[in-house]
Amino acid sequence: MALEGTVPPNLGNLSFLASLNLSNNSFSGHLPNELVHLRRLKFMNLSFNKFSGQLPSWLGALTELQELILGNNSFIGEIPQEMSNHLHLEILAMFDAGLTGLIPSSIFNITSLQGLYLSGNSFTGVIPKEIGNLHKLEGINLASNKLRGRVPATMFNISTLQGISLAGNHFSGNVPSSIGQTLPNLERLYLGGNNFTGTILDLSQMLRNLPL
Repeated sequence: MALEGTVPPNLGNLSFLASLNLSNNSFSGHLPNELVHLRRLKFMNLSFNKFSGQLPSWLGALTELQELILGNNSFIGEIPQEMSNHLHLEILAMFDAGLTGLIPSSIFNITSLQGLYLSGNSFTGVIPKEIGNLHKLEGINLASNKLRGRVPATMFNISTLQGISLAGNHFSGNVPSSIGQTLPNLERLYLGGNNFTGTILDLSQMLRNLPL
Protein backbone atom coordinates (compact mmCIF):
# COMPACT_ATOMS: atom_id res chain seq x y z
CA MET A 1 0.00 0.00 0.00
CA ALA A 2 3.08 2.28 -0.16
CA LEU A 3 2.67 3.20 3.51
CA GLU A 4 5.60 4.99 5.16
CA GLY A 5 6.69 6.57 8.41
CA THR A 6 7.01 4.79 11.74
CA VAL A 7 4.74 2.22 13.31
CA PRO A 8 2.55 4.00 15.91
CA PRO A 9 3.09 2.74 19.49
CA ASN A 10 -0.66 2.60 20.14
CA LEU A 11 -0.82 -0.38 17.80
CA GLY A 12 0.13 -2.26 20.95
CA ASN A 13 -3.31 -1.50 22.38
CA LEU A 14 -4.89 -4.06 20.01
CA SER A 15 -4.32 -6.79 22.56
CA PHE A 16 -6.65 -9.28 20.85
CA LEU A 17 -4.80 -9.04 17.52
CA ALA A 18 -3.87 -12.47 16.16
CA SER A 19 -2.31 -11.48 12.81
CA LEU A 20 -0.21 -8.45 11.86
CA ASN A 21 0.99 -8.00 8.28
CA LEU A 22 2.75 -4.74 7.41
CA SER A 23 4.92 -6.20 4.65
CA ASN A 24 5.86 -4.54 1.36
CA ASN A 25 5.64 -0.95 2.54
CA SER A 26 8.19 1.71 3.47
CA PHE A 27 7.92 1.75 7.25
CA SER A 28 11.13 2.85 8.98
CA GLY A 29 12.56 3.38 12.44
CA HIS A 30 12.66 1.01 15.38
CA LEU A 31 9.94 -1.43 16.30
CA PRO A 32 7.97 0.21 19.15
CA ASN A 33 8.28 -1.54 22.52
CA GLU A 34 4.51 -1.33 22.94
CA LEU A 35 4.10 -4.21 20.50
CA VAL A 36 5.09 -6.50 23.37
CA HIS A 37 1.46 -6.28 24.48
CA LEU A 38 0.30 -8.23 21.41
CA ARG A 39 0.57 -11.49 23.34
CA ARG A 40 -2.06 -13.26 21.21
CA LEU A 41 -0.21 -12.78 17.92
CA LYS A 42 0.23 -15.96 15.91
CA PHE A 43 1.41 -14.35 12.66
CA MET A 44 3.71 -11.34 12.22
CA ASN A 45 5.07 -10.25 8.86
CA LEU A 46 7.11 -7.04 8.75
CA SER A 47 9.23 -7.96 5.73
CA PHE A 48 10.23 -5.67 2.85
CA ASN A 49 10.29 -2.43 4.79
CA LYS A 50 13.04 -0.14 6.12
CA PHE A 51 12.98 -1.00 9.81
CA SER A 52 16.25 -0.39 11.64
CA GLY A 53 17.88 -0.81 15.01
CA GLN A 54 18.43 -4.00 16.95
CA LEU A 55 15.88 -6.75 17.09
CA PRO A 56 14.10 -6.14 20.40
CA SER A 57 14.31 -8.78 23.11
CA TRP A 58 10.54 -8.48 23.67
CA LEU A 59 9.98 -10.53 20.52
CA GLY A 60 10.65 -13.48 22.79
CA ALA A 61 7.58 -12.55 24.86
CA LEU A 62 5.20 -13.16 21.92
CA THR A 63 5.11 -16.83 22.76
CA GLU A 64 2.01 -17.67 20.71
CA LEU A 65 3.72 -16.81 17.42
CA GLN A 66 3.66 -19.49 14.75
CA GLU A 67 5.20 -17.40 11.95
CA LEU A 68 7.66 -14.52 12.33
CA ILE A 69 8.82 -12.91 9.09
CA LEU A 70 11.19 -9.93 9.35
CA GLY A 71 13.20 -10.28 6.16
CA ASN A 72 14.48 -7.52 3.91
CA ASN A 73 14.92 -4.76 6.45
CA SER A 74 17.88 -2.82 7.88
CA PHE A 75 18.24 -4.19 11.38
CA ILE A 76 21.60 -4.37 13.11
CA GLY A 77 23.13 -6.64 15.70
CA GLU A 78 22.39 -10.20 16.67
CA ILE A 79 19.33 -12.39 17.09
CA PRO A 80 18.24 -11.97 20.73
CA GLN A 81 18.61 -15.05 22.94
CA GLU A 82 15.02 -14.54 24.08
CA MET A 83 13.81 -15.93 20.76
CA SER A 84 14.20 -19.39 22.27
CA ASN A 85 11.09 -18.71 24.39
CA HIS A 86 8.89 -19.59 21.42
CA LEU A 87 7.24 -22.97 21.83
CA HIS A 88 4.91 -22.86 18.80
CA LEU A 89 7.03 -21.09 16.17
CA GLU A 90 6.97 -22.92 12.85
CA ILE A 91 8.45 -20.34 10.45
CA LEU A 92 11.33 -18.00 11.32
CA ALA A 93 12.36 -15.84 8.36
CA MET A 94 15.02 -13.15 8.80
CA PHE A 95 16.55 -13.11 5.32
CA ASP A 96 18.41 -10.00 4.09
CA ALA A 97 17.77 -8.29 7.40
CA GLY A 98 21.20 -6.79 8.16
CA LEU A 99 21.91 -9.12 11.09
CA THR A 100 25.39 -10.02 12.35
CA GLY A 101 27.13 -12.12 14.97
CA LEU A 102 26.67 -15.77 15.79
CA ILE A 103 23.50 -17.73 15.21
CA PRO A 104 22.52 -18.43 18.82
CA SER A 105 22.35 -22.13 19.66
CA SER A 106 19.17 -21.38 21.65
CA ILE A 107 17.32 -20.95 18.32
CA PHE A 108 17.70 -24.67 17.85
CA ASN A 109 15.70 -25.36 21.00
CA ILE A 110 12.55 -24.28 19.13
CA THR A 111 11.69 -27.83 18.20
CA SER A 112 8.44 -26.77 16.48
CA LEU A 113 10.39 -25.04 13.65
CA GLN A 114 9.58 -26.22 10.14
CA GLY A 115 11.27 -23.41 8.20
CA LEU A 116 14.43 -21.45 9.12
CA TYR A 117 15.43 -18.75 6.63
CA LEU A 118 18.44 -16.60 7.60
CA SER A 119 20.10 -16.00 4.22
CA GLY A 120 21.70 -12.75 3.09
CA ASN A 121 22.96 -11.56 6.46
CA SER A 122 26.48 -11.39 7.95
CA PHE A 123 26.32 -14.23 10.43
CA THR A 124 29.70 -15.63 11.43
CA GLY A 125 30.94 -18.68 13.27
CA VAL A 126 29.70 -22.23 12.87
CA ILE A 127 26.33 -23.93 12.72
CA PRO A 128 25.71 -25.21 16.25
CA LYS A 129 25.34 -28.99 16.50
CA GLU A 130 22.06 -28.36 18.31
CA ILE A 131 20.48 -27.94 14.90
CA GLY A 132 19.80 -31.65 15.13
CA ASN A 133 17.08 -30.86 17.70
CA LEU A 134 14.85 -29.53 14.90
CA HIS A 135 13.29 -32.86 14.04
CA LYS A 136 10.36 -31.20 12.21
CA LEU A 137 12.50 -28.95 10.00
CA GLU A 138 11.56 -29.02 6.31
CA GLY A 139 13.54 -26.09 4.89
CA ILE A 140 16.72 -24.26 5.93
CA ASN A 141 18.42 -21.41 4.07
CA LEU A 142 21.67 -20.01 5.47
CA ALA A 143 23.08 -18.88 2.11
CA SER A 144 25.16 -15.73 1.62
CA ASN A 145 26.51 -15.32 5.13
CA LYS A 146 30.03 -15.63 6.58
CA LEU A 147 29.60 -18.99 8.25
CA ARG A 148 32.56 -21.35 8.40
CA GLY A 149 33.75 -24.72 9.64
CA ARG A 150 32.17 -28.08 9.10
CA VAL A 151 28.46 -28.50 8.73
CA PRO A 152 27.42 -30.58 11.75
CA ALA A 153 26.50 -34.16 10.93
CA THR A 154 23.38 -33.72 13.04
CA MET A 155 21.84 -31.54 10.31
CA PHE A 156 22.15 -34.29 7.75
CA ASN A 157 20.15 -36.60 10.01
CA ILE A 158 16.94 -34.51 9.98
CA SER A 159 14.86 -36.83 7.85
CA THR A 160 12.06 -34.28 7.28
CA LEU A 161 14.31 -31.87 5.34
CA GLN A 162 13.12 -31.05 1.83
CA GLY A 163 15.38 -28.07 1.06
CA ILE A 164 18.90 -27.07 2.14
CA SER A 165 20.79 -23.98 0.98
CA LEU A 166 24.26 -23.31 2.41
CA ALA A 167 25.67 -21.59 -0.68
CA GLY A 168 27.99 -18.58 -0.49
CA ASN A 169 29.66 -19.19 2.86
CA HIS A 170 33.06 -20.51 4.00
CA PHE A 171 32.11 -24.04 4.97
CA SER A 172 34.79 -26.70 4.75
CA GLY A 173 35.17 -30.43 5.20
CA ASN A 174 33.16 -33.04 3.38
CA VAL A 175 29.46 -33.67 2.91
CA PRO A 176 28.45 -37.09 4.26
CA SER A 177 27.92 -39.57 1.44
CA SER A 178 25.07 -41.09 3.42
CA ILE A 179 22.64 -38.19 2.94
CA GLY A 180 20.94 -40.10 0.16
CA GLN A 181 19.72 -42.44 2.87
CA THR A 182 19.39 -40.08 5.86
CA LEU A 183 17.50 -37.35 3.94
CA PRO A 184 14.89 -39.32 1.96
CA ASN A 185 12.65 -36.25 1.41
CA LEU A 186 15.33 -33.88 0.10
CA GLU A 187 14.36 -32.10 -3.14
CA ARG A 188 16.66 -29.02 -3.19
CA LEU A 189 20.34 -28.94 -2.23
CA TYR A 190 22.52 -25.84 -2.77
CA LEU A 191 26.15 -26.04 -1.59
CA GLY A 192 28.00 -23.83 -4.12
CA GLY A 193 30.51 -21.12 -3.20
CA ASN A 194 32.09 -22.91 -0.24
CA ASN A 195 35.34 -24.74 0.52
CA PHE A 196 34.07 -28.29 0.74
CA THR A 197 36.56 -31.07 0.09
CA GLY A 198 36.42 -34.78 -0.57
CA THR A 199 34.73 -36.86 -3.19
CA ILE A 200 31.42 -36.26 -4.88
CA LEU A 201 28.75 -37.74 -2.68
CA ASP A 202 26.66 -40.65 -3.84
CA LEU A 203 23.26 -39.20 -4.71
CA SER A 204 21.93 -42.30 -6.40
CA GLN A 205 19.49 -43.19 -3.65
CA MET A 206 18.26 -39.60 -3.44
CA LEU A 207 17.79 -39.34 -7.20
CA ARG A 208 15.66 -42.45 -7.22
CA ASN A 209 13.26 -40.69 -4.84
CA LEU A 210 12.84 -37.57 -6.98
CA PRO A 211 9.64 -37.26 -9.05
CA LEU A 212 10.10 -37.46 -12.81
